[in-house]
Amino acid sequence: KELEKYVTFVRSSKDAKTGDFEREKKTLLWCIQNGCEEAQPGVWSGCWYFTFLYGEKEGKRAWLETRNQRLVKESGGRAREVAANEYRQMLQQKEKGKRAFFRGQYKTSLDFYIKAEELLGGDVSGIYLVPYQRAEMVTILSNQAECCLRLKKYEDAILQATKALQLDRRHSKSLLRRAKATMDQLKESELSSAAVGSATEDLEAIIEMKAEGSDEAQRLLQEIQAC
Repeated sequence: KELEKYVTFVRSSKDAKTGDFEREKKTLLWCIQNGCEEAQPGVWSGCWYFTFLYGEKEGKRAWLETRNQRLVKESGGRAREVAANEYRQMLQQKEKGKRAFFRGQYKTSLDFYIKAEELLGGDVSGIYLVPYQRAEMVTILSNQAECCLRLKKYEDAILQATKALQLDRRHSKSLLRRAKATMDQLKESELSSAAVGSATEDLEAIIEMKAEGSDEAQRLLQEIQAC
């Protein structure tokens, strides 16, 4: 009965008289079957409407977030599991990214890792995934951070490493990559004491965990302390 309920559907075409987007009544089931999500209370539309409301980047994230929340709710609160076919494709893209990275083709590698991320639903979907798929998302985002480091895109490296750490705050490779990106920025321009403090915290966390990369973290920490 819930799926038979009528809601307002926003079309991408505009009314010639008012200039507003056309609206009509559709069932909830129709909206879901046609890739729509609830953009506002009782108002459903496609991803395009979310980007219209919130901008290109934030709109896509909002659409994905809304979709994930609905799917988890519909499954009784259980984590999502990406279908086997998409998961296999993700692993293939991830392997291609790994091979390109070892050939020194960092931009190509990054592109493959981005495709792998998309096959898992995008970084905003990570928190909703079953544990083994969430772990893959962490690895993919962290590998993107490493590619960005090699490409000297330090802001992007920090961003991707942070996304990985939002899913696994003890992921030592992401902690190290974020700290290295921050320090590389420091070499090119003056950073705030807060940024230096953040890098220090990341490195100290790695050393405290005695995780992979502890020796490098210790060396980098000594560099910071020497500045």
